[in-house]
Amino acid sequence: MFAVKHFRTPYFWDRLKDLLRRSKGRKAWIGGNGLKARGISCVQPLALVETSHWLGPKESFFLMETLEGSLELDRYVLQGLGGFKRKRMFIRAFAGWLADLYNKKIYHKDMKTCNFLLYEKESSWNFHLLDLEDVRFGQRVTERKLLKNFFQLNTSTPRIISHTDRLRFAKECLGRIPDIKNAQKLLRQVAQESLGRDVVYVSPHGTVVEKL
Repeated sequence: MFAVKHFRTPYFWDRLKDLLRRSKGRKAWIGGNGLKARGISCVQPLALVETSHWLGPKESFFLMETLEGSLELDRYVLQGLGGFKRKRMFIRAFAGWLADLYNKKIYHKDMKTCNFLLYEKESSWNFHLLDLEDVRFGQRVTERKLLKNFFQLNTSTPRIISHTDRLRFAKECLGRIPDIKNAQKLLRQVAQESLGRDVVYVSPHGTVVEKL
């Protein structure tokens, strides 16, 4: 099975900008193939078709595979993660996979829970990145980038995930990234940035907004 992601550039100023940068469709194509070449799980890129005018790319059609039986992360956790032991296994698995991305200098600009796809197989989990146009390679992990990503995760994770489990995940992930010197400070910054913010995620019934 496959899906098509359609990118349009309807506004004049965006078309001008696209003369100096790659289109989103081409970014997605490069992102998907870059992850594939590095052995990182993602939805597989299949084809890219672009239409152009005198100002450059007009539309992009990015063809990618779909994974039968998979769910976005926000919808998956809404089902419940089971008992204490299974929940700890899931947290370790996700934290380890995400830390591996950072250690390979792979960065995603929009790391909300809806941009992770996963499926369960024999008591283990396979994680895949979505929104491949937002993937960047060769970027050193900085605390500023991690602050942004962990804020995005924190404010898009359903409140069924407790504060304790969020903290456990963050510590597990940061503990696997050698470049991080002060994880506690970073976690305090994430908590401070999240104060008063809404949690926004997608459920099977549509977009949900909760107070953090």
